[in-house]
Amino acid sequence: MGFYQKKELNLWGEEKPKNFNLKTFYVTLLKDTSGDGYGKILESVESFYKVSLKTLQHNVEQIRTTLSNWADSQITLGNIEEWKKVNKKLGFKKEFKDANLWIDSTDFPRYKPKGVGKKSPSWSYKLNSVGRRYMILCDGKRKVRKLWGGYSPKIYDGHFLEMHKDWLNENLKGSTVVADNHFSWGRENLKNVKFLVNYPESNENGEENSKDEIKKLTKEKKKFNENHKHCRARVESPFGIVKSKFKILSMKTQEREEQQDLIVKYAFGLFNASLKD
Repeated sequence: MGFYQKKELNLWGEEKPKNFNLKTFYVTLLKDTSGDGYGKILESVESFYKVSLKTLQHNVEQIRTTLSNWADSQITLGNIEEWKKVNKKLGFKKEFKDANLWIDSTDFPRYKPKGVGKKSPSWSYKLNSVGRRYMILCDGKRKVRKLWGGYSPKIYDGHFLEMHKDWLNENLKGSTVVADNHFSWGRENLKNVKFLVNYPESNENGEENSKDEIKKLTKEKKKFNENHKHCRARVESPFGIVKSKFKILSMKTQEREEQQDLIVKYAFGLFNASLKD
């Protein structure tokens, strides 16, 4: 991670002592893992990092951009041979023995400006507040293979698949993807990709179905759902891990949207880098 030694980093500071770039890197990680405001961060690092509040924010944003660019080397799609190699170690059976990719989305919260309501494109019904949505594709090792976002939380997962169907058919050809029932569109409409999607036990409004309606599921479908749940549980979503390590992503941040996008991207880059071979 010698990126901080690059001369092209446009960092501000009247005085730039030895290891100024490296110190800025650590200050940026402190800012995003703690979720503290710039004022509090400045107070905690003033003994070794003497800059103004405006300079601190500028430098943090510069490091985020560089880290996000670095993350491109960590978040790589790979190919079906790589995905299948990871899958062999998982030992899934029956319908899930060929599962090699997992797809899911989440909404990261944002500060709610006055007057912004449920009709806003930025409104997340998952959060019951303002948010920004991200989609990840990962393999059986939880390594993130593709990241999309941020984008409006009003774009449903099925609509997302429809919008990206050409890319999915071309780049995931021959793969078997595990997803929840919000991705049912893929099971019916993607000809080159097999989607293993659970059968819904809630109605179209997202409410739980009655016991009688659930009983209508055949024994085969109920068993499929049980195996599906087990399969998804074996590959824990990286979302929860990233949110726990980067507190700023679990808070209603006031950072600009593009800054949130940079944080999410480099957070997943670091997540991938932390995985053992």
